[in-house]
Amino acid sequence: MISLSSQLSRHRKIPRNTPIREKNSWANQFDCSHLRPLIICRGPVRKEAMEVFSAMGITEYGILLSEKDSMIYSRALAPELKLIRDPKHIHRVTDYSGANQAERQQRIEEIIQLAKTHHYNAIFAGYGFMAEEEALVSAIEAAGLFFIGPSAHVVRSAGRKDQAKIIARSSDVSVTPGIELVLPQSASVDEVCQQAVVQAKKLLTEFPGRRIRLKHTGGGGGKGQRILTAPEQAPGLVREILNEMKCLGPDDNKNIVMELNCETTRHQEIQLIGNGDWCVSLGARDCSAQRHEQKLLEVSQTQEDLVSALVGAEQLGLKEQAAALLQEQLILTRMEEEAMRFGQAVELNSVSTFECIVDGDRHYFMEMNTRIQVEHRVSEGVYALLFTNPQFSDVDSDAGDSFVVESLIEMMLLLACHADRLPKPQRIPRFKSCVEARINATNDALQPHAGGVITDWSDPIEGELRDDQGISAKNPDTDLFMKYTLAGAYDSNMALLVAHGEDRSKAYGQLAEILRCTRMDGDDLKTNADFHYGLIHWLLAHHTRSKLTTQFVGAYLTQVALLKRETDQVDLAYLFNGLIKQHQQSEWIKVIEEKQTLTLRPLEKLLSAPHVLSGWLSMAKSYVEWHGDKIIWQKNPIALLRDTYYFLNMEYSIDMPAAYSIWWHDEALLQKAESFYALLEEKTGISAFELLEKSLMQQQPTGDFSQDLWQQAQAAHQGFQAGLDLLKVLFIAAHRCDFYQLATQKNLEVTIPPRLLDPALQKEVQALLAPPPPASDHEIVAVSGGMFYAQETPESPPFVKPGDHFNVGDPLYIIEVMKMFNKVTATFSGRINECVIENTQGEIVKQGQVLFSVIPDHPVDLDSLRQQRENKKLFNQALFRELI
Repeated sequence: MISLSSQLSRHRKIPRNTPIREKNSWANQFDCSHLRPLIICRGPVRKEAMEVFSAMGITEYGILLSEKDSMIYSRALAPELKLIRDPKHIHRVTDYSGANQAERQQRIEEIIQLAKTHHYNAIFAGYGFMAEEEALVSAIEAAGLFFIGPSAHVVRSAGRKDQAKIIARSSDVSVTPGIELVLPQSASVDEVCQQAVVQAKKLLTEFPGRRIRLKHTGGGGGKGQRILTAPEQAPGLVREILNEMKCLGPDDNKNIVMELNCETTRHQEIQLIGNGDWCVSLGARDCSAQRHEQKLLEVSQTQEDLVSALVGAEQLGLKEQAAALLQEQLILTRMEEEAMRFGQAVELNSVSTFECIVDGDRHYFMEMNTRIQVEHRVSEGVYALLFTNPQFSDVDSDAGDSFVVESLIEMMLLLACHADRLPKPQRIPRFKSCVEARINATNDALQPHAGGVITDWSDPIEGELRDDQGISAKNPDTDLFMKYTLAGAYDSNMALLVAHGEDRSKAYGQLAEILRCTRMDGDDLKTNADFHYGLIHWLLAHHTRSKLTTQFVGAYLTQVALLKRETDQVDLAYLFNGLIKQHQQSEWIKVIEEKQTLTLRPLEKLLSAPHVLSGWLSMAKSYVEWHGDKIIWQKNPIALLRDTYYFLNMEYSIDMPAAYSIWWHDEALLQKAESFYALLEEKTGISAFELLEKSLMQQQPTGDFSQDLWQQAQAAHQGFQAGLDLLKVLFIAAHRCDFYQLATQKNLEVTIPPRLLDPALQKEVQALLAPPPPASDHEIVAVSGGMFYAQETPESPPFVKPGDHFNVGDPLYIIEVMKMFNKVTATFSGRINECVIENTQGEIVKQGQVLFSVIPDHPVDLDSLRQQRENKKLFNQALFRELI
């Protein structure tokens, strides 16, 4: 079987141990090389589609290129253009889907006309919103073109959240309690708001103390969703949703689903494939690690992997863990059964996803995504599909009577061309586990950050599957990286990093290694790669089967922010100089000074990257124990230093720039220390560091040592350890903010301290992870690049105007960045002096651009700044006393 990271080959893949014959008559009938697809989406899936098409012998394909991003940011055109040699196959439009219903219809007509004019006979829409646009699919079918995806009747019945739930109930599929708010198409926004208030009262009365989730029936990917806690919030939230979905027009779809919000829910989904007659599933994907309804980390969930993990837990006598794994297996079985039942009910004839929420030991159908998903690689990693000639027999074995499909995009093409003739396939296991991290253009608070420029990106390592739109592809003529600007017009996703393994721990371990070795440089560049690196190590340290809920990432971010609040006060130079002054003998001062760069360089890197520090603390937890108010080393801090340099990808290499690796004299010192302790352990027979230290405190030699050599060993030990207590600073910071209280229990449930779920605290500490751009105390500047809106909706009054007074928490403006609307509130009180932006509905702004001139109620207090400096000094004095 071809590995997940291998280049895709021809679509007729031969199973193992099957004899190959020259003629392959049965499999050949499923050839798709006659297709001439037009790709009308962007992002990683476009490049993947281009690769799959080429592997299947399809060379005459074209792409739709929107110039919306490149009109604002230079060097933001699709990197896939490097792969297209014939410019006639590139077709330019202003935008993919249009800003409103009229523009969307115009774009549909334009796409079909483009296809006909340039002789394309198929349309591929990937996982963009166009992929679920019923009007588009219907128009394509009416024009006699192939749509590479579910047909219009599937989109109509399964794609709309309200209609899908009706079908689900009739198919004995468990559905989240709620109400479909369906009004006539001519209904006004005010009428929708009025009905939302009425239905919100009913639901909140039926489920007291709970919250309600509002979802636009045409939304997806977190777009068009809000959480309601009181009926009076409904009108404002409905307007936000309709504005975000650009459905404010008289004939736009304004239907809203209102359903019970499961507070401790996990998000799992089943990959489905069908031809209108049969339907098969490819296990589940757990997508619970998400923020702002946007998935961040996705991991496979299969029967084979769960059975293996269950057997392992039982053999180790882990009863609670075994019970939790058995429950997971039962839930997965029910979800797959219901998913296939639903797929057959809607006559699914392509690739789609059956999404569920899991609440305790129950699950509920949430929605059907009638398109391929961003995380489809996770399902590809664990299962392939074996198609066999129905006439095939063991007596007359012929490799031509079977073929294997490993790519879901390939599967979509086969179904588009040959759905009615394809026999029901058998799913065959590949890897036990697969995991995917979405690398997004976001800051440390996971807020979208547009406009940054990527100037370099390290090559993928062995075993890494990277879907990055071609950004890291180098110039074929010069072999140099080509700069790429991250535009704010579209989704924040830059790349998908995929890893696999024989169990979930190995898959996570491989992903950690991929992230460790990934180096990306740029100007004003921010990504969530550090977040993923920290989170993966948290999971590896606790349990890779930890049952993360959709609340987890918010709590985890808050914990990381609290950690940063502690470490922001640390003055490493002060502490290091204090260690030197503590030793009066000149020889010890010299010994400690020799370790200055060896210890300070990695510490400085950790303190500058809170998410990386979080991962390090998870990785390094076993090195220490608290005895009262003191930290005791359980393992040698020399080993921790080595692990830290590895963790930070700063290993010594003669070919690596000095900025990225340990310096050669520090490497020599570290190797010398490692050799000393290896010899010491061999001669004393003691491997436990705590016992070794106790032994070295004794005057009487241990093991094969003379008295003189023992004294030399004691002195060498003190020399090698001198100054390393500085590493304890990080553990002290973790202890002060209760970092290790966020933990996984024996039953795999994650204990989240209530303080980490406090909305007020989450909002307060968010600024620690993403400090606002610099501004004077008389200005308010854009928190990020994007589209500026001064009011909630076009007909609404502006949030603020000249002369208005605003208080902390009052809304000031909306920034639309990477498809999401973000309402920005005031962080201080004052009065608006001038609104600098003239175009209040869709002006392009850059991070740090002045939006308002203001008169603050309380100008910057210089005495307060002096007090902050004095507090930091006192903080480090107290920290030093605790350190020694």
